[in-house]
Amino acid sequence: MIGNPMGGLLRDIDRRSRSTTRRGRSPKPREEAGPLPEPVELPPRAGGVVVTRFDGRARIEYGAAGFAGAPVITAVPVDPAPSDDEVTVFAVVEEVDQEAAVVRVWRLGDVPLSPAGPGIRVHVTATVRDA
Repeated sequence: MIGNPMGGLLRDIDRRSRSTTRRGRSPKPREEAGPLPEPVELPPRAGGVVVTRFDGRARIEYGAAGFAGAPVITAVPVDPAPSDDEVTVFAVVEEVDQEAAVVRVWRLGDVPLSPAGPGIRVHVTATVRDA
């Protein structure tokens, strides 16, 4: 491999791989953690678990939480019997006002898109909308 630049590179890598001493940079000093930020007061919220009907819809009423306007809704479906064929369920908020919200769970799999049907538990949280 005389005169071949690749040969010199491979020879150098071979030497380094057989070395028993650790060569390299010294570890970086750890940065000090600063003070904790001021605590934030969380807005009022209501939440619960609802179960879908035959059409994949579920309704949650906020009850005593009562909101002055429509809150922000978070809905996470939990499929009680997930299948092995990578079927995905997801929730869409269809209606929301200051008293209740309606979510619909959809199933995405072999059929392009269809309502999930009954029995899907949906974890729903309603939080005061930040102005």
